[in-house]
Amino acid sequence: MNAREYYHRVIDRLKNCFQLSHYVIATGNELVAERHDPAFPAVAEPIDQIETLTLQRALQVHIPLIGERSQSVLMPIDFEIFLAEENHTLYEDKAAQRKLFDQVIPVIHFLGNLFRSRGMPYIPDYTPSGAHILFQNLLGYRATEELRKIGYLEEDLIKACSYIDLSDIRREYGISLDAARVFSGLGKIAEYIALLTMEAFKENASAGLFPVTISDSDDRCLNFDNS
Repeated sequence: MNAREYYHRVIDRLKNCFQLSHYVIATGNELVAERHDPAFPAVAEPIDQIETLTLQRALQVHIPLIGERSQSVLMPIDFEIFLAEENHTLYEDKAAQRKLFDQVIPVIHFLGNLFRSRGMPYIPDYTPSGAHILFQNLLGYRATEELRKIGYLEEDLIKACSYIDLSDIRREYGISLDAARVFSGLGKIAEYIALLTMEAFKENASAGLFPVTISDSDDRCLNFDNS
């Protein structure tokens, strides 16, 4: 199954994931030929272009963290295998990748059980090295308000949130300070979840498995990338 065939199978569910966003971010090496930055070739297009970007162009698409007019904030927990200078083997050797990925599955199940036990819907987005655990936080709800209360914004971030550029679809509304504080609060929750997981899998190293860490603090680890 190629990318276009895959998108044809999931397009309705994929569009549903963008229901709180007015634009979509698309990435792919094909964009370098269109003079986009080769370090991270990406475009931001109106949401009505999602079928063109996927079904026709087969680009990767990404959900913006902040919903349209700051109505929501996406929680992106990034959990992955880290192999230092050997990370490329996850993408080059299918057999080796599958063997290593067996260590990730129990952690993903632990996270899923954690969220389900609290009645929290989430989306698992698998990658060759691990997974993203995603869930939306709508402004105006009690749980989101609690996140806002524990968030903190530095002065330079406050200035960045207020920046508006009507010619840039990503910045035409700016970002509300409430949404920014929710994202800050989510960062604290992400760290807490990482610590819970580290405690649950603290025997990994003695069992000959990769330890669970925050960031790539070990040359070979299961890494919560909270950066």
